[in-house]
Amino acid sequence: MLIAGLYFYLLGFGMGQVPSNELLNRLDDFNPPVRLEAAIEMAAAGDFYSTWLTKNFDRGTPNRKRALLLAVSLLSTPASLVILESQSRRMRSANSVHSYALFLYGMIHPEAADDLKETFKRATNSYERLCLIFGLCASPHRIQMAPLKTVLGRDKTVSVRAGFALLQSLRGVPAEWDANNTEGVLVGLLASHFPKQLGMTQKQITGLPHRAPQAWKEAARRMVPRDEQAWAALPMAGPAEARVFSLRELTEANRMKAALWFQGHVRTAQGRTWLYGHMVEMGLKLPLPKPGVWETGQVGAILLWGSQNFQAAQTAAILRLPAARLELERAIDPLDVWPEAALVAMAGQQEDFGWFQQVLKDDEGAIRRRFHPLWLLVSGRFSGNSARQELLANYARELGVGTAGFMDEHAWQMAALFLLSGTRAALASPEISRREELIESPLEHPQEDEVYADFLALLQSPLYRWKLPSPR
Repeated sequence: MLIAGLYFYLLGFGMGQVPSNELLNRLDDFNPPVRLEAAIEMAAAGDFYSTWLTKNFDRGTPNRKRALLLAVSLLSTPASLVILESQSRRMRSANSVHSYALFLYGMIHPEAADDLKETFKRATNSYERLCLIFGLCASPHRIQMAPLKTVLGRDKTVSVRAGFALLQSLRGVPAEWDANNTEGVLVGLLASHFPKQLGMTQKQITGLPHRAPQAWKEAARRMVPRDEQAWAALPMAGPAEARVFSLRELTEANRMKAALWFQGHVRTAQGRTWLYGHMVEMGLKLPLPKPGVWETGQVGAILLWGSQNFQAAQTAAILRLPAARLELERAIDPLDVWPEAALVAMAGQQEDFGWFQQVLKDDEGAIRRRFHPLWLLVSGRFSGNSARQELLANYARELGVGTAGFMDEHAWQMAALFLLSGTRAALASPEISRREELIESPLEHPQEDEVYADFLALLQSPLYRWKLPSPR
């Protein structure tokens, strides 16, 4: 009653600060990423637009309604969460704004994970259940898991059951994916990276259609070479670089040998970032720095290491200080070298305080948001170890390190395959269009509906990423 009263109080409180015509027009822009950015901008303004949003969230075209609902949801205030809850309640017929609301409810609302049976009663069809599932993938750690039949009832749609298996794997319980259909095996490829999950057999991997993402197949392989001569025969170009995740399948004695071989054969920056991060996940030592050589791929791995063992990682950061400082000196814009600055901050040397103080003289918001935490890090002023660990883990993930980096690169594509296959938005996406007809999505809206384009923009944005369990 208290929350409901607060909701109606805010609705009657007046219009609040009215957005400019330019901002309102962007909410209706023909380009979905522009609509998304406008919604994020409104939410980032906090109280500035909050009263206006709570009064006007359901007005305008469907495109504007979805953008406004996203802005309201991102506020995450008691009043905004009441609005999100009300907009995601069960409806008698399919509605594109409602589908979007269900996705946001699963993604953002803290009560969505409390009782899955009750949460899924909000959905009236298979597509809406998928919206809930892939929204919940952003916060599976909160889920009170229930049996598949209890949650999905009589819905035997292949994609819905495969999506629920993915949710199980992210929650850290054995996933019930079906090896007899493509949707299930695709889920198994990514789920195999998580604890308590079955690994993939070679037959399951090779039995997938050729349109299945090659990097997913390579990263999930369990049958890996055991000696250097066999490693030399491995193709290591393009998607094959995802084979670095096979380190977890080797015995401890062979793991370091394979890691050394990968270091000499993985060429791309992305592949090396996956490799060094996965080495940290496997408890392997990173290579010593080479004089005069700056290895960008190791920065995120050291930050990840720092979230687990700060003292050991700090030593690694100190060893790389000369090269990192040189990168800072060369930079014109400090934002271009924030990873190097994070490494310097981890080292915690007093002689570097001046550089950070000079950068923070700039009042520009983006610089202060990025470098104030680094100033706390370099000066040893964090309030506790947990805050420091969270900061370093977030930085490492932002840099695409290890298993989390691989998932962030590919998780949105899985969500898009399940939610968008067969739509105009999917055909316009280079990553998704090449997977045409790989799986069948139980679409409820016309193929040209703009809701699919809005989903694609949201899935590709930093707002959407899966909350991952620890790698197995």
